[in-house]
Amino acid sequence: MKSRINHTGRKSIPYSRIHLQVTGADIGRPRLTASINLEELDLPPDARVHLEAYHREITQRFDCGTVAACIPPEDVELSEVAQGGRHLFRLKVVSPAGAGHRLLATAERMQAHEGPANLDNRESLITVVAREHTGGVPWALEMDTEEQPALVLNSAIPGALNRIRTDAVFRALILPALVREVLTWIFDRGDGMGASADSWQGRWIEFGTRVTGGTNPPVDGDPAAIGIWVEAVVSAFCTDLGLCDSLATAAEESTHG
Repeated sequence: MKSRINHTGRKSIPYSRIHLQVTGADIGRPRLTASINLEELDLPPDARVHLEAYHREITQRFDCGTVAACIPPEDVELSEVAQGGRHLFRLKVVSPAGAGHRLLATAERMQAHEGPANLDNRESLITVVAREHTGGVPWALEMDTEEQPALVLNSAIPGALNRIRTDAVFRALILPALVREVLTWIFDRGDGMGASADSWQGRWIEFGTRVTGGTNPPVDGDPAAIGIWVEAVVSAFCTDLGLCDSLATAAEESTHG
């Protein structure tokens, strides 16, 4: 019988305290290495620490010891959730047995990164995976009402998972279309009005509002007005990341060798 966790008064663990790195995802055998820093967070030293990889109803848990003696997983196989390919991570700090089994602190919806270990984790808006595609499609977007979008890169592209973070041309040709497609999908399905703040749809709308400097989407559901708002989000997003400038610089460097 599973014990029930009391969520009352829990703390949020800063994402900068956690780094999750996955290798082997592009060949279908992902392995996880994590680093976790819980110092100076005013948590009981004997509280238990659990890191979970999850995909829908499938969860793979790693016991990381206690706050005072935290031992994160190192080069462990994600065997239980690898088949789904769109897993996220959460970190839980739970009071020790005999203390009510209360959830003391958590970091939710984290996405692992593939690449240098100095990257910080952020609350994820999209899952990025590499997978074999038929028909030569370089990338595709998988949408689901219950689960946040997944950008599926063609694993035939060398270093695809790293390129989406570092390659100016790769990013400029994919990210604007991705943002437009996700937001359009949300509003076409009627999920944009009244989406809860903790749903993936609500987090995308909050992202659009934030990136446009506080401009909320139209409340009347007018398709033309929503289309204008979506394009404003895409434009502001591109400007914030400097995608056009980066693409122009890359093109100029390629031209001049």
